Amino acid sequence: MRITPRAARLARAAGAALAALTAAVAGSAAPAAARPAAAGYRPQSADSWPDGGVYTVVATSAANAWALGSTDLGQQLLIRHWDGSTWTQSGATSGTLPAAGGLNEVVGSAATSADDIWGVGLTGGGRRALIVHWDGSAWTRVALPRLGGVDSGLAAVAALTPQDAWAVGQAADSTETLILHWDGSSWQQVQSPSPAGYSQLEGIRAVSATNIWAVGQSGRGTAMTTLVLHWNGTAWTQVPSPSPPGGSQLASVSATSARNAWAVGETGPDSLILHWNGRAWRRVPSPSARGVAGTTLAAVAAVSARSAWAVGSGGSPVSALILHWNGRAWRAVPAPPDRPGTTPEQFLAGVIAPGRGTTWAVGQNGNFPVALRWNGRSWN
Repeated sequence: MRITPRAARLARAAGAALAALTAAVAGSAAPAAARPAAAGYRPQSADSWPDGGVYTVVATSAANAWALGSTDLGQQLLIRHWDGSTWTQSGATSGTLPAAGGLNEVVGSAATSADDIWGVGLTGGGRRALIVHWDGSAWTRVALPRLGGVDSGLAAVAALTPQDAWAVGQAADSTETLILHWDGSSWQQVQSPSPAGYSQLEGIRAVSATNIWAVGQSGRGTAMTTLVLHWNGTAWTQVPSPSPPGGSQLASVSATSARNAWAVGETGPDSLILHWNGRAWRRVPSPSARGVAGTTLAAVAAVSARSAWAVGSGGSPVSALILHWNGRAWRAVPAPPDRPGTTPEQFLAGVIAPGRGTTWAVGQNGNFPVALRWNGRSWN
């Protein structure tokens, strides 16, 4: 069974956190002292959430957001809704959603309005692609076209209108990229470049109907290189992208215009940040690139030419990583404190900035979900 590198990275981070927690409970490791809260940070309570992780977040306003992921061990989909004051479980689900068992998780999401929201991921033990949709009243599973190969999975989705959405991932036992398009009535596979060997797409961002980016990786064995594809309204083509030696992967992409796009991921032991200036992709220094084993960026959200957020994890024990672009350079922002009563193991998997002064970041702390909100001044 093959699952996407994005899902694998999330699983590794979650596994490391759970292992540390188990060791602490067993007495083989001394409980770590809680880190003092950095100025301006408070943990967002999620006491009513089940054990598990949140891997993606989507919002249409400051008072309407959805956090999606999976419960502990990936048995069931985890879906929570933010109404402007609290997170609550969504009871509005249909019988078409996957039943408990195996691996079921949503790792990517997108929306055009409060009643048109998409979620993509894996089901069937991680061997089949999954798409779910919120129509304003219930979450339902949406049919997919027949996909070649044994294993397929989706990692990200982008939506422009209710009749124009895209989803990306991997097909044919991870040897080919997978791109699906929604035309308002059904999802259909679209031809996409697949370099020789192993090819997967992990992130997608639609600026317009003729300007869409998709990112991931390709290669053989451990010799992975970055993969960037672009849609011009007619066809998907591969675009040259920096790929430092030692294995490089891209996990997420975001853009605000034809001359401002960001892609993030990892290269060797360090995080990787690339920028599109309208002519070419260039590597930009990352403050986390200091040789710390396991440092990776999982998601990026571009707000403007002078503002962007990127989140991920790094180090041992695993710690949350938050970076901000101020128009000149990326700066590390102190991560929020760990949830009280847990070991200091935290990773962030998704970030979105739906409006000025409002940014959500989600992930996992130990074996608990994490939801963080930045209101322009502090994390709540």
